[in-house]
Order: sequence, then C-alpha cells, then structure tokens
Amino acid sequence: MSSFANASDILLAALLFGPMSDSSAVPPADVACAGAGIAIDRAFDGGAFAACTIGADGTVTFDIRPETEPINPSPWYAARLTQASPVLRRVTLSYYGARHRYSPWLSVNGGAWQRLDVSAAAPDGSTVAIAIPAFAGSAVIAAQPIRPLADVQRQWASQQQAGRVALVGQFASRDGRPVPLFRHGPVDAANVHFFAARQHPPETTGAAAFDAFADALLAADPARRCPGHAFVFAPMINPDGIARGHWRTNAGRIDPNRDWGRFGEPETAGVGQWVVKASAGAKLVAVLDFHSTRRDALYSSKTASIAAQQFADSVGTATGLTVIPTQAAEGNTLKSWAESRFGADAFTVELADAHSPARAAAIGEAVARLYLEKLACPSAGDLD
Repeated sequence: MSSFANASDILLAALLFGPMSDSSAVPPADVACAGAGIAIDRAFDGGAFAACTIGADGTVTFDIRPETEPINPSPWYAARLTQASPVLRRVTLSYYGARHRYSPWLSVNGGAWQRLDVSAAAPDGSTVAIAIPAFAGSAVIAAQPIRPLADVQRQWASQQQAGRVALVGQFASRDGRPVPLFRHGPVDAANVHFFAARQHPPETTGAAAFDAFADALLAADPARRCPGHAFVFAPMINPDGIARGHWRTNAGRIDPNRDWGRFGEPETAGVGQWVVKASAGAKLVAVLDFHSTRRDALYSSKTASIAAQQFADSVGTATGLTVIPTQAAEGNTLKSWAESRFGADAFTVELADAHSPARAAAIGEAVARLYLEKLACPSAGDLD
C-alpha cells in the first residue's frame, strides 16, 4: 500500500498537479494519497472520505466513515482522482457503520456526470468494487452528482437581478457560510408560504427538485396570481455539511432537521426565528421541505386542510410520489414544528436517491405548478 508520505510521492503529486486545462488542480499539500501514477484529493465542496490507499496494482481503496455516531446511514463519498496518462482505474469503497447505498457517479475534467456500474459487492454491502474508464486529467467520483455551493448562490443572485426575489435574511453557519432567505411578494402580505432544502447533504435529488420548484414557481409570478401572499425560500439550510461532505449533520455534528423548536444551531435558529417573527402578523399557510430517501414519497398530515389534501393527491397522481399522511405532533423536524407551532399545512417532499438530476427537476416543476393550482391560490385556475 502507498500513501502520500515520501519524496517520490511528492514528486508525483507535483507532476500531476501542475498546470492543467481545467480548474481542478490543488496544491500537493491537499493530496490525501498518491502513487502508481495517480494522486487523490478531497479539496472541493462535498469532497469526503476518511482515508485512501493505493495498491501496487494501482487499485484505489477508500475508507468511508460517518462524521458522528449514531447516524442515519447515508454514506456519502466524493474524491478527485488525477493522473497524467489515460489509465483505467479500479476503486474499492469500504464502508464503516453503513452499507453501500449510493451508486457512483463520475465527472471527467468537469464534464457531464455519468452513472457508473458497481462491478462487485460484498453480500453485506460493506464493500463494493468499481471500474473507472480510462481518463487523463482529473475525474471526480461521488455518491451523487455534486452541485457546488457557488452554483446555488449564482442561481439566487440571478433571481435577485431579475427582480423576482429579495434577500430578507442572511445568517451565518458555524463555519461562517451564508444561510440566506429570499422573499417573493409583499412584506405586509397576510399569508406566508415557506420552502426549504439542503438540510441533509447527500440528499441531492431533493435539492435538485427544490431548485426546479423555485425556478418554476417564481417564473409563474405567484404574488401576482395570489394577491396578499408572500413566498419565502431557504435554499441552503446546511452549507457546512455540504462543503464538508457530511452524511447528515452540520459543522457542530447536529442534524438540522432535529433542531427545529430547539434552535441550538445557528442555521436553524436564524431561519426559525425569522419565520416566527414573520408569522406574528401573518398566517403561515404551508411549508414544503425537500429531501431524498430510497423511494419517492410525499409526507402530508392526517389533519391537513381540504386544499392540502387535494394538493397532495394531485402530486401523487402527477409524479408517482406515494402520499403518506402522518399524525401532526410535537417534534423537532421542520414539518412537525410547522404543524405544531403554527397549525400550517406542512409537507416533506422525498425523492428517490436513484433519480437523475433531470428527473428530479421534472418532479420539482410539477410540484410547483400543482402547489399554485391546488393550494396557494386555487382561484387562479389552471396555470399551464
């Protein structure tokens, strides 16, 4: 086995990480391991693995471990492999505290993400083997396609520049990253709608659906169609967890979606207190929180309003999401907090891990259309 620890490895890394045609080069100090003609790092948003080793035959083994325990088994991984010659690479993922869940994706030299096949897996899912097609330059292998934080920031900057939203709150994460809130509609609106995403870093299909939901909703100009309504978006609840490549938690090793009402973390405290203040003179109509899991589901409430039930049923019919009513109760998820604290119609939108970004976006767009037609302002009629 080889690790980045001696003079020959340092020379290799210097050669591999010299000037390249893409922007993926990193200083040798950031290389986690090198040898057999390859160097590996995790110095990018979402980059994460506990350790890596390189065998004499060039096979790369990644040790995948959670940031804390106990934890929901969402074993995220992401690594950048850089090599000068187009060599096929074999990779082994070795899991601790979880079994294999996310089929790997690959992006070569910043190109489109492609799903890879798992060539072999242990019966208990503790290890999997992957063959990476020959490439020269840099390739990122990850549990899900990665969208850098800067891309999300650009999306919302574009919405601001177009005059569709205004920044109404910005809170600092534990690591000092922005946790913004954007509002569409009048400040004195009698009705407020709240939408959130990216509480759990690996849940990228839910995040992709949220992004498409927001774009479609704002393109429809809901405040004009629904006088007296304002729509508030929290697109980045847990930026530190995403940047660090965490399975579930923020920089404080706390699950944000178990902190609503407790507000022990700066991200949820800032957003939650803003919602409480905004709701003092208005009605919090509904909350949608976007996530991912192993299957498509829409969690609604057994005490939902008639309009909310109609919305949920229409989403199930249009998208295939299974509607699952749950009992409104005290709790520390965003959904349970919104129901118990405000009596709002609250939903958790769960997309299957296996969806492509395009399929996730299509679901998000459908949810936006149906939200306006069935729940936010049904009197506006068909919005197609």
